[in-house]
Amino acid sequence: MAVGAQYNFNAFALKSFARLDYEFASKNRTLFAGDDRGTVQYDPYLGPTSATTFVSARAGTQISNFSVELFIDNLLDSRTITSITHTALDGAGPQPPVSPLYTYSTFRPRTFGLTFIYRQ
Repeated sequence: MAVGAQYNFNAFALKSFARLDYEFASKNRTLFAGDDRGTVQYDPYLGPTSATTFVSARAGTQISNFSVELFIDNLLDSRTITSITHTALDGAGPQPPVSPLYTYSTFRPRTFGLTFIYRQ
């Protein structure tokens, strides 16, 4: 689910706006092949991922042909794990894997920035 709201207004006689965006992804209620014990893709090292929430904000103003905008991505600094992958490191053959390699993915940390746009 994604919801956004924007408020347009004049600040010091300049066209301006403020915007907030909210994204939510619920926990998957069905099993993926890697989570299902009845499949050959089953991997006992993996676990289900949880629901995620991502919020971003942006505000800006337009001055003549220029617009200046301040943004904040991942406003709540969410560190929810969005995916997990597992690879066995087995470089030499039939013995048990030396060590599993796990990769966890998450959102980029809270990020602040400025956007400058020039339009003719």
